Amino acid sequence: PDSGDDECCTTISTFDWSVSATRLAIQTSRADFAKGAPAGASLALRAGPLNGALTDVYACGSGDEIPVAPFDVDGDRIAFIRGSCRDARDIVVRNLVSGANDATVPAAAGFEYVDVALAGRYAAFLRRATGANQQGDATVIVRDLVLGTNVTTAPSNGNFDVQADGKLVTVSSTPGANGCARSVGWYAPGNPTRRTLPLCPDARPRIAGDRCCAPPSRRGR
Repeated sequence: PDSGDDECCTTISTFDWSVSATRLAIQTSRADFAKGAPAGASLALRAGPLNGALTDVYACGSGDEIPVAPFDVDGDRIAFIRGSCRDARDIVVRNLVSGANDATVPAAAGFEYVDVALAGRYAAFLRRATGANQQGDATVIVRDLVLGTNVTTAPSNGNFDVQADGKLVTVSSTPGANGCARSVGWYAPGNPTRRTLPLCPDARPRIAGDRCCAPPSRRGR
């Protein structure tokens, strides 16, 4: 191709990270296009100690686009949605010290996992129906990784977080107070009761130590 042709080639690169007091994980992706058509892609997730070398959790390349997949670091463990490198879209929790997988949550037929959060013995993951079955809010599920059981299931618009004792905070499309188009609620493990919080967020809430915060909507809606 003519190097002077402005429409010849395009490269899109992305960068994401998650960190704990001891570990850092970085995901990088690159997608190349020629005349608007995919011309190669690569994706890598690397993790390791804050003061040491990062090693591959996964890395792959393809002649087509590769979708990125969320991940989260807590302590010496990383949770990630395995699937960006053409594996089954399950959730893996890996110990970064031993390299062993502490837990795996298999994919469910007709659904895919699209986000994950890790805190202590709990992992929260966002699940939505695939294809034409996608309607309304997705579902966020909190799983006790020690017992291997789900303890909370709640609707979510994709913004959620979990703390180390399993409490979940999530945003849903249910209208809130004062004209807010969405609402925020929290759930205790094993208790389906939704407790509403007086927040109107534009983005993902955070919860730790029984305290919750969320970026407020600039429009108040």
